[in-house]
Amino acid sequence: MYRKKGLVKMQGEKVTLQNIKGIGDKISEKILNSVGGEENLQKIVENVDVEKIANIDGISQRKAIEIMNQLLNNPTYEFIKSDRAMEIYEDIINKILAYSNTSYSKNRILLLSPSKDIEKIEKQISFVMDAKKQVSQLPIIKLRGLMKNLKEVENPKAEYDASKVILVETEEDNSYLTDLGLNQYYPIITATDSPLLQEELMNYDLIFYVYSQGILDFEGMPNLVMINIEENDYEIVPEKIINFFTHNQDLFNRVYEIQKIRGRETILGEIIPIIDELNVIDKREVDIEELVNSLKKDMDEELENAIQNVDLEGDEILNLLNKNLPPKINKIFDEIINERKKIIREKTGFDFDPYLRKYPIEIDDSEIQRIQLEQSSKKENDIFDVKKSAAIELNSIKEQAIKEVEDVIKFDYEFSLGSFAYEYDLNAPEFGDEINLKEALHLELALRKDDKNTQTIDYKLTNDENIA
Repeated sequence: MYRKKGLVKMQGEKVTLQNIKGIGDKISEKILNSVGGEENLQKIVENVDVEKIANIDGISQRKAIEIMNQLLNNPTYEFIKSDRAMEIYEDIINKILAYSNTSYSKNRILLLSPSKDIEKIEKQISFVMDAKKQVSQLPIIKLRGLMKNLKEVENPKAEYDASKVILVETEEDNSYLTDLGLNQYYPIITATDSPLLQEELMNYDLIFYVYSQGILDFEGMPNLVMINIEENDYEIVPEKIINFFTHNQDLFNRVYEIQKIRGRETILGEIIPIIDELNVIDKREVDIEELVNSLKKDMDEELENAIQNVDLEGDEILNLLNKNLPPKINKIFDEIINERKKIIREKTGFDFDPYLRKYPIEIDDSEIQRIQLEQSSKKENDIFDVKKSAAIELNSIKEQAIKEVEDVIKFDYEFSLGSFAYEYDLNAPEFGDEINLKEALHLELALRKDDKNTQTIDYKLTNDENIA
């Protein structure tokens, strides 16, 4: 592509905006300024985005179509001479547009134009008839609903969370992560020798310690996740890739359904269980305090019944008076408490003893607080591990997922033409010097062909009779 002002190179030919009828230096410059320069104009042409040119002040849709056709090197034939001929042409285009579901197909349809090139005509007819046949075998209404207003994937804006922090060891590490754009998700702070560092860190709900050497000691600090700085950016901040998929989840789900209907292989089905797993991960935490209290309810009654059946000797009674539990009583406590500890371990994954050996049984609040901090830290690390695994998996299919969306959007052009041809029951014409129509209908009546008052016509005009 040439970088000169107003110049685009397509298919080996030089096409200048100024050479297009009605486009001079002033309008050429206006177009380039409006679209953001030569490279953006090239992208618009490649994406056949007529709307972007039509939206420029002073450029009509008809002019935008003419400009796009010339920039694409589409040959133009000016045999639509009269206003009535143009009205008929535009009426046909508008009828086809009614079947369009995406901007891409709409723009492609707007660029359809009459041609004298027999080879090109036959190729286009073959394309439409193949599309008609394919559409006839598809659930049209369901597919149309799924495809309505399909757009390309969007890159969501980063969501900043000031309640969490990324901690690094050096300013170089800080600059590196900032260059990766991770400061758009969390604040990044550099560790110092300040005795107030740990106090400062306690202000955050979660700390991501992204280490290069692992020289900092945060033993016992809750809510700390350690990550190697050599990991990929989406492994350090999994939200960078996860948010892309959750933001486009509805789009991917619809394209997945479309691909299944088309009988195409698709990787989009892999996204759904990954996202579902992420949606439930925060709901798995067991309320330890509530569980411990609920298990305590029956312990006192069990303890009372068990102790009543114990025969104590004199020295054991003296020990009891001195608040030293005799072995027989200790054994009862152990059996009852160990049974609850087993249940707690099964439900929470933590092995600890929250009960004090007293009657009635009391709960060790300090032990509950200790294990809750440990649970919180484990939960955050577990959540991070799940998110990291999800991000790795999603990143591996991201490129293919985007390609599938693009493929379905491009399919809408074929689907639109096929739907139009199918519902209007169009048939491929035969080329010849005569006009010979059998059981023909005007397009305005074609959708009412089953109406008993609608009649088809036969029409024949020989070459000698055609004086037009």
